[in-house]
Amino acid sequence: MPDKLLEIKKAILQAKEERWKKQLDFLDKFEGTLICFKFNIPSWPKNSEEISQAFESLLGEFIKFLMREKVAFSIIDQSETILGPEAFLLVNIPPANTKKQTIQFEEEGIVGRLLDLDVLARDGKPIERTIKRKCYLCDDLAINCMISQKHPPEEARKYFDKIIENYLENVVTSKQFDAKS
Repeated sequence: MPDKLLEIKKAILQAKEERWKKQLDFLDKFEGTLICFKFNIPSWPKNSEEISQAFESLLGEFIKFLMREKVAFSIIDQSETILGPEAFLLVNIPPANTKKQTIQFEEEGIVGRLLDLDVLARDGKPIERTIKRKCYLCDDLAINCMISQKHPPEEARKYFDKIIENYLENVVTSKQFDAKS
């Protein structure tokens, strides 16, 4: 494996470990159910202006969704890491209900399949989906495609970038137009 690729993989693993520690720290400090709001970004790099812009817009949509559902929440942290943009929110509803609502948001949204909204209970255990995610590119389970490396990373990234591009063109541009009207 080329040295650069090995460095990237080590950095990604370290960043995931740091995020996990951060999540456990939040659960120690705060009451409520924790949501980690992020993208499931294939390949590398995991940051770009387009990704950040889409993330900010989608986080805003998620906040509006929570308000519509009358869920009290607070954003306790938001940052960009080598894993991409992420935000941590606390909500006042039980973890199982929170997971149902995050799945509803993911499935209703234009970019929902690209989002990864993790829900953690007070003990730090993630609340799993009852129905596993489908792959971006085929009808198989996403986990099967990841394990078997069924699709080249470039193919998954091309799909991801295209969805983000379409989202920015259609949703963000129309919001800017509406604001000017």
